Amino acid sequence: MVTPTGQDGQETGTRYAVKGLQTLDRMPVVFRGERYDVANLSEQELTYLRQFPEAFPYLTESE
Repeated sequence: MVTPTGQDGQETGTRYAVKGLQTLDRMPVVFRGERYDVANLSEQELTYLRQFPEAFPYLTESE
């Protein structure tokens, strides 16, 4: 389970899981020309990337 942080470094409370991949401290991906760290997504990044489940099927709700 991963808890994203906001711009101020505080946890946002929105939790997500990365299913089917080994979770590392950093998990960089490039999507539509932007770089994201899947292990450390902000709430805004998570909300945006969840709009593309075909590209990010491993981003799921935490259990």
